[in-house]
Amino acid sequence: MKLLFDQNLSRSLPRQLADIYPDSVHVAEVGLANSPDLSVWQYSRENGYALVSKDSDFQQWSLLHGAPPKFIWLRVGNCTTARIESILRKHSVAIHTFDLDDSKSHLMVPDSRWTPPGLLINLNFNTQSQRRHSFSDPSHPTALPSFPQS
Repeated sequence: MKLLFDQNLSRSLPRQLADIYPDSVHVAEVGLANSPDLSVWQYSRENGYALVSKDSDFQQWSLLHGAPPKFIWLRVGNCTTARIESILRKHSVAIHTFDLDDSKSHLMVPDSRWTPPGLLINLNFNTQSQRRHSFSDPSHPTALPSFPQS
């Protein structure tokens, strides 16, 4: 499984996690440091990476557009790189399972210090018909407002 770590995460994470997430990179390693989110999203999609970020913009795009790329949203707030590494190691089985499930597009990984043990949220709006049914029909109970395009 290849992860693309966003700018808001440490550049050292790919090296620190290479034993369980081989071939992972940080956006700075592929010339995307300080690039717009859309460029990061497109690179991840075109190169087969699952995108890892604390950025809620990617979460919105994942809900609206599904995969690819798969998106792993770290809900950790301000914390150390060691804490993020620990969280990604602790949830590695769930993250790898998520990657193998084509029906899933978005995985939220909360900081376990503030959530019940084992709470991970998978969202599976991966097909165009599912997105249209769930997000575009204003009469549908799960309809979401549209987000401005950036």
